[in-house]
Amino acid sequence: MLVTEAIEEYQFAVFRLSPATQQWYLEQLQRFADWCKQNNIPLEKVKPLQTRKYIDYLSATPSDRTDKPLSSYTIHGHARAIRTFL
Repeated sequence: MLVTEAIEEYQFAVFRLSPATQQWYLEQLQRFADWCKQNNIPLEKVKPLQTRKYIDYLSATPSDRTDKPLSSYTIHGHARAIRTFL
């Protein structure tokens, strides 16, 4: 199963959260799903090592808006969303 497909199913798990919170989770997870797709990682292969590589990737990737490195707070938010999802 692709990570994107699992995220579509995950939408029901966050259904009772506020619309803004739902959107926040789904945006973070979609970015993770895009990275998994680029690296040919299906959901079944997502293990702690892959999530660590993703977090390292985020640390080295500048923000789309500011072109500055992502803050540790932002990276932690991504990690929280992935942990909740998995």
